[in-house]
Amino acid sequence: MTQSFKDYLDATQPDADTVVQAVRYYLAERSEDLLEEEMLEQVRSGRNAQEVDAARDELSRDPVALESAALAVLSCAWEEEGEPEKIRAAFAGAKSKLPILAIGILATVTLYGMWLLATGGVKSRKRVVQRRRDGTRVTFEEVEFYGPPPVAKLLKFFGSLGG
Repeated sequence: MTQSFKDYLDATQPDADTVVQAVRYYLAERSEDLLEEEMLEQVRSGRNAQEVDAARDELSRDPVALESAALAVLSCAWEEEGEPEKIRAAFAGAKSKLPILAIGILATVTLYGMWLLATGGVKSRKRVVQRRRDGTRVTFEEVEFYGPPPVAKLLKFFGSLGG
C-alpha cells in the first residue's frame, strides 16, 4: 500500500516554512533550476502580466495562502508515478537547511508550480485532422512543452477547477 500525501504530512508534521521550502526544492528539480524571472516569464506568457503580478504579491503577503498553494502543488504532484520520492527528498532538504529567501521568490516559485500544474507546461499545441483516401480521418497532434511535461492526472485535476 502506498502512503498518501496527507499520511506523509501527518507522519512528518512539517511547519509552514518547511512546506514552502520543500515546494521550492521540488520545483527546482522539476524545472531544471529555472531562475525566478524565467518562471515569471513563463507564467505571464499569454496572460495579463498585472494579474500574474497581483497573484504573486498576494502570495507574498499572505503566508497561509502561500502554504496552501504550496500544499496544492505538492499534493497534485504526489499523485504522479515516481514523484512521492522526489517530494520526500525535497522535504528532507528543506528540513536540513532552511535558507533565508525573500518571500517574493517563494511566492514566484509557488505561483510557477500552480501554473505548471494548471497548464501542463504546454507552450504550444497544433492539431491537424486529415481525411484518408478511404474516407477515415486521422488526427495528428504536436505539443511543445516548457521544461519537462507534467502528467495528464495533474491536467485533469486543475481542469476540473474551472481554470
